[in-house]
Amino acid sequence: MKTRKLAGWAVILAIGATLAASWATAQDAEKKPEAEGKPNIKSVSPDELKRELASYKGKVVLLNVWATWCADCITEFPHLVKLYNTYKDKDVVVLAISADFPEAAPAVRDFIQDQKAWMPVYMPKTEEILEFVAAIDPEFGTGLPATYVYDKNGDLVGERFVGGQSYETFENAIKKALQVKPKDAAPAK
Repeated sequence: MKTRKLAGWAVILAIGATLAASWATAQDAEKKPEAEGKPNIKSVSPDELKRELASYKGKVVLLNVWATWCADCITEFPHLVKLYNTYKDKDVVVLAISADFPEAAPAVRDFIQDQKAWMPVYMPKTEEILEFVAAIDPEFGTGLPATYVYDKNGDLVGERFVGGQSYETFENAIKKALQVKPKDAAPAK
């Protein structure tokens, strides 16, 4: 009889431990979209986009403006995913800014999912695409993809890249940006 009670308690404890582990895993997955394999897409206004970008000060930022209908963007996108995976733990943020209309959100989500691109992706809330992109670059024309690399001070490193670029081009720009000392850093003694 005691053996049965002990076996019953062991089963209950095992179930409890399994449930606790599942809950902890679910909590961690909520913090990191890549843990669940879910796209990290936000619809934002131009002002919200500016605030989001400002929140990355102190990190090197590679920002890519792209669209699902842009052939060069689609070709270049795997480079962004590789850069994100290579640099995500090294004070580098890779951001994707979709220039698609809001009604294309399902296509954007599917593309991001297919690419396994877990970096932050921003989409416009309205159809004012040029106003949305102007939050990044007031002189933006219509050339896609357009990529910007900012140092830890939030300053543009070099010029914006327009048209499809290689992984090496982006990696070189990131390495250059990583060499820039933060303006508020104390002088070396």
